[in-house]
Amino acid sequence: MTEPVRTFVARQPIFDADEELRGYELLYRGDAGSRAAEEANPEQMTSDVIVNSVVTFGLEELTRGAPAFINMSEDMIMDGTVRLVEPDGWVVELLESVPPDSETVRRCRVLAANGYCFALDDFTYRPELEPLLEVADYVKIDVLDRGEAEIADDVEAAASHDVQLVAERVESPSLRERAEELGFDLFQGNFFREPETVSGSELPVKQVQLFRLLNLLRDFDVADAEVEEVFRSAPSLTYKLLRIVNSAGVGGRGVNSIGHAIRMLGRQRLHRWMSLLLVSSVTGEQGVDREAAKTAIQRGRFLELLAREAAFDQDASALFLLGVFSLLDSLLDEPMERVAEQLDLREDVRWALLYDSGPLAAPLRLARRYESGSWEQVFDVLDQVDVSLDPEDLTRLYFDSLAWARERLASAGAAA
Repeated sequence: MTEPVRTFVARQPIFDADEELRGYELLYRGDAGSRAAEEANPEQMTSDVIVNSVVTFGLEELTRGAPAFINMSEDMIMDGTVRLVEPDGWVVELLESVPPDSETVRRCRVLAANGYCFALDDFTYRPELEPLLEVADYVKIDVLDRGEAEIADDVEAAASHDVQLVAERVESPSLRERAEELGFDLFQGNFFREPETVSGSELPVKQVQLFRLLNLLRDFDVADAEVEEVFRSAPSLTYKLLRIVNSAGVGGRGVNSIGHAIRMLGRQRLHRWMSLLLVSSVTGEQGVDREAAKTAIQRGRFLELLAREAAFDQDASALFLLGVFSLLDSLLDEPMERVAEQLDLREDVRWALLYDSGPLAAPLRLARRYESGSWEQVFDVLDQVDVSLDPEDLTRLYFDSLAWARERLASAGAAA
């Protein structure tokens, strides 16, 4: 089986004077051996960090509940990308390249009024930065290779505002001692801990699918059902959608269908997330296991048709989701228990996936037995499901679902 894509995020802790954890800065890494960001533009690096933090790892698990500091460029403030990270749990670091012009300051004030926290990164005082100091919660000052008087001037200017001072690049015991004497509240640097690279498995997405989805989302004459069809053809996108909806910021619980997830997120926010995924996907692209993806889509469609055509009292949309997600452990090369932890699905879907029990377990068992050609067991499960279908009907539904899956993958640009 094709290996899932490995994704990486580095995190460096931020401590107080008592060396208690007060946050993590999240940093871009292209591979496990990287010790610094490679040649990528700021928007691409930040997009990658946000996507991996929310979709792959889960922010709570990555930061242990401490605030996550993340760099943001001027464009990400102005185009609304910043709103994809929620006020609770994130600190937006304004890069030193962000201009303190009136529109930027206005946007930051609106965001601050809505609960966003800001840090000024690599701060060196200039009078024109005063408006940003008024909205900042943290000011980060580089203490390495700088004179004490120069640092003291920056500390004095920032300390006149209601901010916490963060000493950056504390690389030695003497720098740590000097930073504390100068009045810093928080400390970050290799003296305490070097950035730790965390890796995880992730399903890659096809850029052609993302382009198609973005075009549909921009057209308000396109019905939600057509948007849903794109997700139904792409297990990787469906997985990411559920991870986004289940994130703390969106607060989705018990999602029972793709359409339900789209409605919870909203089309404008979904467009922003898919744009972020597109930017992130530029960092590296590998193919998913096409047979596994095809089987996942086909199984979901088979269960959906079973619910629609038979006398079967179950939600067809929920069964489609169940069928697709029943192969996520193979696609991600992760135990199903781990996958289920990351997707807060409704209980009947969860119990079917993890314990082969509950009202949805028998339909999923029927699909698996039919796919493997275990005909005697197919008849046994048919009795458990109690549907008004005979074996010939199952064969028809199976080949209909197989043709449907091939068509969907072909329309998404994947060989079937």
